[in-house]
Amino acid sequence: MPSHNEKIVFKTALKNACLELLQLRITHANQAMQEAQVSANSQEKSSAGDKYETSRAMGQIDRDLNAAQWMQAKEDYKLLENIPVDKLLNHIAPGAVFELENTFYFAATGLGTVRLNNLNVIVISCKSPLFQQLKTKQVGDSLIFNTKELKVLDVY
Repeated sequence: MPSHNEKIVFKTALKNACLELLQLRITHANQAMQEAQVSANSQEKSSAGDKYETSRAMGQIDRDLNAAQWMQAKEDYKLLENIPVDKLLNHIAPGAVFELENTFYFAATGLGTVRLNNLNVIVISCKSPLFQQLKTKQVGDSLIFNTKELKVLDVY
């Protein structure tokens, strides 16, 4: 069983790993958005005008999709920056690391699985259905999720 300080260090490192992942998403989406814009702008008119317009429109669609991903990653980054991890919690709330049936979770923003210290942690959104059913649950509490009973084994 990790000590109080080890749990705080783990939560802090987990938050930092998530922030790094989001920063990478922001950078990649921004680069892809700029490349799509350059591609759309560089399409030359040809004798087949429809082909030009189609290529330009496809470039603009790519740019818009990448812009949406960039905006979402920036929003997630800001949200995660404000989630406190400097104290231990006795119930599931934003910033909590918790264990359900030998699976670890971090209540923050939906990022999927993050590997830290040889441990896979599923980073879930505080808006997710699972979190909504879990918030305020404590060690020993159970819930039924997707027809499966889950027991809270640890929260910090």
